Amino acid sequence: MPEDHPPVSLPGGISRRQFLQGAVTLVCAAPIASLGVGCGGSGGTRVIDGWELPADTTLEAHRFATLVAMMDALIPGDEVRAGATRAHAAYYVDQLLGAFTTDPPRIYAGGPYSGRHGGVASFQYFQPLTRVERIRWQTYLEGSQGIAEREWGGPVVGLVERYTTNLDALQASAGNRRFTTLTLDERRQVLSGFDEEFVRLAYEHAVEGTYGDPVYGGNYLSRGWAAVGYEGDRQPVGYTARQMAHPEEG
Repeated sequence: MPEDHPPVSLPGGISRRQFLQGAVTLVCAAPIASLGVGCGGSGGTRVIDGWELPADTTLEAHRFATLVAMMDALIPGDEVRAGATRAHAAYYVDQLLGAFTTDPPRIYAGGPYSGRHGGVASFQYFQPLTRVERIRWQTYLEGSQGIAEREWGGPVVGLVERYTTNLDALQASAGNRRFTTLTLDERRQVLSGFDEEFVRLAYEHAVEGTYGDPVYGGNYLSRGWAAVGYEGDRQPVGYTARQMAHPEEG
């Protein structure tokens, strides 16, 4: 189990406008190892070095555990305000990497309503892709693989390969220890000297997985939204004229 650190609270008073503008301050806090029951479907869960992971992941188990540990270091949380681990940000990434294992692929959720505030819960019905959209997303995720229609702009290294390669390299960067066994401070230190482009990419995905819509596999139980005081989508209920005119009131 990763070593505990004293929790540090997130700043309060974040309004809806501040959140939507991205003005959310992320601070270091205690790593939380458990992903919780139900993450990833009905396949059950496993534990690697104290990190809990679902059984039906796209990534191999040891890589998924490394991904969880990395994202926990990028957006830590505590028992009060969830970070990337409790929000299942790693599972969001894993679902994206395996988007084409289902049909329609898990790319564009349906609409117009999530059902959280009334209306039919139609977000869960993912939309078929056009031919161009399918080529674009398969190229982005799987790479060009020498396929002519994917290489009109040149060869492309897909997101799956970028993650698997870099997760293995991240493990190697931990030396004779496993990255998943390092403390929060040690993991952050390793990341500070790691490939900057990949860390930036992973951080963007950690943010999406922690604070994005839960339909894509992250923000489990809306924990990411709760951590920053955001209520999520409000349609079809919407907002009052007062709320629209004074968003600073939250």
